[in-house]
Amino acid sequence: SINEAALRQLEKQRKGLESALDRLNDNKFGRCVGCGEVIPVGRILIVPGATKCVNCP
Repeated sequence: SINEAALRQLEKQRKGLESALDRLNDNKFGRCVGCGEVIPVGRILIVPGATKCVNCP
């Protein structure tokens, strides 16, 4: 149902934000896990749980 799909999406977002908090605590927030480069602020504002830059798959 639509409610279940929305719940799954929110759960995915929650997990992404928890992961971002973990990276923040480890001083890794804002760095791409693929290449190690800085993730642009604009991307982080749009996708706060982003773990990769736009160049990494």
